[in-house]
Amino acid sequence: MTTATATVTTINDLPEAILSVIVASVSDIRARNSLSLVNQKFVSLGRATRSSLAIRGNARDLFLIPTCFRSVTHLDLSLLSPWGHSFLLSSADAQLLAALLAGKFPSVTSLTVYSRSPLTLDVLLAHWPRLSHLKLIRWHQRPSSLQLGDDF
Repeated sequence: MTTATATVTTINDLPEAILSVIVASVSDIRARNSLSLVNQKFVSLGRATRSSLAIRGNARDLFLIPTCFRSVTHLDLSLLSPWGHSFLLSSADAQLLAALLAGKFPSVTSLTVYSRSPLTLDVLLAHWPRLSHLKLIRWHQRPSSLQLGDDF
């Protein structure tokens, strides 16, 4: 008498290349975050396939900038400005911060940034040569004494 053994196949048995495509196709942020709760494999797949990221906080806290999102193509830095000041102007070494960001997010082709000074753009654009889309956010009203275009 023989007994048949049933093998159970789970989603974890799929090859990583297929799982990567599945995780990358999930566009809803909450669903992606829920996927990362499954196990460590899904955490790393979620980070490796993320294409868009918004960073919030204070640029002076360099140690808090994530290092695991190397495939991000759209980076939103508009909320990285402390108290409405351009985050590069408030940093002691703007070139170092820009180089650090470019090193941690090497695939960026689209950038959103809060800027009140052309210095911000000069410093950032030098580090992302493949940048094809730039969105400028301005929360404050332009001073009436400036001519159109004088601030950029």
